[in-house]
Amino acid sequence: MGAIYAETGIEDLQTSFNGFTDSMSAVLPLNAAVGLNWSDAYIGHLPHFGIGVTGGAAFIPSDEIKPLLADMGYELPSELESLGIPLPAAMIEGRLGGIGLPFDIGVKFGYIPEAAQEALAKSAGDLSVDYLAFGADVRYALIKERLFIPGVSVGAGFNYLKGGISTPIGGQQDFHYNDGTNDYYVRITDPDLGLTWESKSIDLKLQVSKSVLFITPYAGLGAAYGFSTAGYSLDSEVLYCTDGNSYAPITPTQQADLEEALAQGGIDAPDFSATGISYSAPADGWSFRAFGGFSLDLLVLRLDVTAMYDFLAQTLSGSAGVRIQL
Repeated sequence: MGAIYAETGIEDLQTSFNGFTDSMSAVLPLNAAVGLNWSDAYIGHLPHFGIGVTGGAAFIPSDEIKPLLADMGYELPSELESLGIPLPAAMIEGRLGGIGLPFDIGVKFGYIPEAAQEALAKSAGDLSVDYLAFGADVRYALIKERLFIPGVSVGAGFNYLKGGISTPIGGQQDFHYNDGTNDYYVRITDPDLGLTWESKSIDLKLQVSKSVLFITPYAGLGAAYGFSTAGYSLDSEVLYCTDGNSYAPITPTQQADLEEALAQGGIDAPDFSATGISYSAPADGWSFRAFGGFSLDLLVLRLDVTAMYDFLAQTLSGSAGVRIQL
């Protein structure tokens, strides 16, 4: 991300952040839905089971994050303009056929290993990524796949996602607020910019699939409601003044004065300290998606490719995986 010099109203920064959280309310459940999107609508009764790995990403639309970054004094790199900022996902997943009724149960767990984080940081200009996810679902077969009849299932599950990205950025940024009587100025220099998020979502889905020789195409619809939060941080020494010139490190008393002035102006104040500025807020909301793809079925080995599209966020997610299934 490129640094630029700018002066921004604190109220403008918070308004841009609200736009960012609106976007994240749909993107987070979409990202959490990566994994357990197996091609078979239903894998069959016990002893049928499978285990595998999946990797993928969803994208924060660039149009939603550019105003926030601009108010922080930074530009989105041109290579991220088209797709947006990727939220990676990596999962170990398993699925087990049920007993009696036609259902199966899936579980998944994901994180980014330290070696992969280091490789990402080197290739993406010191971009650091934090990621943890897990989830489970139950699918019930409405129609079992037969000769000319596709399999159809409905499912419900729970997903948890926690993550963040951060990167050191050069440059200077001034923030200003006037309460009608007094001016308040805050300055940061060469900060580390961070974006964080956390989501707990309830997920519902409908899926259809049909094996054709050694390929199983599949498609479905999903809906999820996420109880989420999103936040930002600018980690830097924080300087403060009231005349726009005589900057000095902010004191606890000045921090309290500034936050009180913002609160009286009806602004949700960021947290100011001597070492940075940070803020988080709810990003609850629905996500409605279409998904589909196919698997190559090579005896007990399955190679999966899945794409998802969220109708509200108008963003894409994609994943690929390999599993052993019996």
